[in-house]
Amino acid sequence: MASTETAKRSFVMYHDQYQIIKNLDDETIGKLMRGIWEYSETGKEPDFEPMMAALFNAFRIAIDRDMEKYRDRCAKNRENGKKGGRPPQEEPKETDRFNEKPKKADSDSGSDSGSDSGSENEIPSMSDSDESSCSDFQNRTNQSPHPKDVSAQGKKQKGPPPWSDVEKWAVKWAADNSKSKQAVLRQARAAFDAYTRNMKTLGARTWKDSHGNTVKIWKTKIVNNWFKEEQLSPSQGGQKINAVEFM
Repeated sequence: MASTETAKRSFVMYHDQYQIIKNLDDETIGKLMRGIWEYSETGKEPDFEPMMAALFNAFRIAIDRDMEKYRDRCAKNRENGKKGGRPPQEEPKETDRFNEKPKKADSDSGSDSGSDSGSENEIPSMSDSDESSCSDFQNRTNQSPHPKDVSAQGKKQKGPPPWSDVEKWAVKWAADNSKSKQAVLRQARAAFDAYTRNMKTLGARTWKDSHGNTVKIWKTKIVNNWFKEEQLSPSQGGQKINAVEFM
């Protein structure tokens, strides 16, 4: 069925083809499958009786169609190979900015016309002092970090918030939600100590909850797990109440 060049090592069977064989007995299905396999490999049609031949033809049509697609793809690949495969990338072209010749600066005196002894495009030579100044400027430019680098260097590694930040936020949260400042601070400190303790126990660099999960949005985590009504109730008598955290 297929030449050595385009020989396939497999063929496809489709789920909707199951409808053709689902009511057949196992022996009939076995004979049919053997004929399909031999046809796919050798191209030789099996000698079936009319009923079996009709069933086989439904599979043969799909095999022939897929094989034709495969041959077309092989032919296109061969043509591309003859052309050298994927074309090489072009070398980057010089931009006009680098090709453009430097222009002569205008004179402040306004007497350039008729006073220049050189050609219009001639580049004036640098004096020793000019070269020294240019060299110093270049050295400072090379040594000075890029503004983006400065911001990156000043950026601290992300980690747990300090207690001062948590305390400031907790006081504001208590005022905004009309809660006892003392109770809110008590629970905020309990959460801060618990998450810090878990972080140190696990040898981590970020806060960890009681399940060992990273505390990503600490404000939401504290509110949901440590600022519940029963935890902030004045009837607790100033005792901190540990949170029951959810995964």
